[in-house]
Amino acid sequence: MAAAMALLFNSSSTLPVQVATGVLCASYWRGAWYILDHTLFPDNRALSGIVSLTSGSALLGLKQYIISPSYNGTKRLVRLLPPPESVSLRRRYIQTNRFIVLYGIASGCILIWRGTWLLWDEAAHGIADVIDSRGCGGSTSTHSTTPATSSVSHPPKTTSTSTSTSTSSSAPPPPPPPPPSRPTPIATASATAPAHAHDHHHHGESTLTQHDDIEEKTLFYSGIASHVLATCGLLFMGRFACVMAPPANVTMLRDIFIHGEGKTFARAARKFVSHS
Repeated sequence: MAAAMALLFNSSSTLPVQVATGVLCASYWRGAWYILDHTLFPDNRALSGIVSLTSGSALLGLKQYIISPSYNGTKRLVRLLPPPESVSLRRRYIQTNRFIVLYGIASGCILIWRGTWLLWDEAAHGIADVIDSRGCGGSTSTHSTTPATSSVSHPPKTTSTSTSTSTSSSAPPPPPPPPPSRPTPIATASATAPAHAHDHHHHGESTLTQHDDIEEKTLFYSGIASHVLATCGLLFMGRFACVMAPPANVTMLRDIFIHGEGKTFARAARKFVSHS
């Protein structure tokens, strides 16, 4: 009983830190995601996803170079902004360099996540469109021919009505007959609705929470596919622990890149650069 109470006390003592870390990390991701939505090709989801994924990969490669001993760009930055006398120049250089590395790695991860997310959505959207076009091809063709034939058969009536109204402008116009091509405005509205939703999807809210242009069923099945594929792939690679995000790993990962000792940072840097 005492052991259970001690375990409960220890877990509850870390709960506020876990919750606060989760909230702040989600705020960090959300802010970066919004900025990318509005700046990185907001009118082209596929191109935005490709550029985001490519930029994130390049940024992670750049951070591996910054960690390497051959990089000395941070020294110039520290000399331009010298630290106070109580802090040595070497210590300020180490902290600044580690912060640049940590921030760049986090930004690269967000770019990779966002690019993968958008490309998954675009692929699911394309597959759903192909399925809908094949399943509803016959009904679409019948609907498309009906307004066309009606519009072809009624132009004389339309012209006669227009000429009669022009000659007898003083007389009250007769009540117009119900147009046979009434489905045309509805089809036009439905055709323009996805484009409007597509623009709102980028300029309004984040792609994390808004999926107006993709049906919920499509998202459901594509979510299952991406989740199963990622789980199997990470288990096969032996990297399934990488799915842990804050607050789950708040008790495992600390800011060793900034505040850690030299040996601790060196070990972490070697793990980041090496493939083992």
